[in-house]
Amino acid sequence: LVISCGSLARMIRLDMWYGNDHLGTVRADGMIVATPTGSSGYSISAGGPLIYPELNVFALTPICPFLHAFRPMVLPFEKDLRVLVRDADVDVYLTQDGQTGVVLAPGDNVIASRAEKPLNLIRPLHSHYAHKLKSKGFVRES
Repeated sequence: LVISCGSLARMIRLDMWYGNDHLGTVRADGMIVATPTGSSGYSISAGGPLIYPELNVFALTPICPFLHAFRPMVLPFEKDLRVLVRDADVDVYLTQDGQTGVVLAPGDNVIASRAEKPLNLIRPLHSHYAHKLKSKGFVRES
């Protein structure tokens, strides 16, 4: 999930909640919420972590946060993540997996939670995570 502003050089304010815990308010161009499978896309490009596929966690990655006041986080699926759009001088969009964005208004909440049924992915029999990271350029020999 990507929650972002529609205009360049404009920030939005988002309240971040994990269950009943208020993680903080972030002023940024947006926020990326990624699963392990999605962590190797936009999230890693924005400075987020690369997550081992079998971990049951979310990655929260702010997009160009003001003063770097909110750092990327990894949180378990045990509780829902909630993002509240506080205010914005520009349109705010929710985009899911690169699809057409949906406009959000101040006061709107976006909730990310673990699916009731897991998605089983097919992997080649001899697929090794470390090899995949190297072949895609995420890890390089020094």
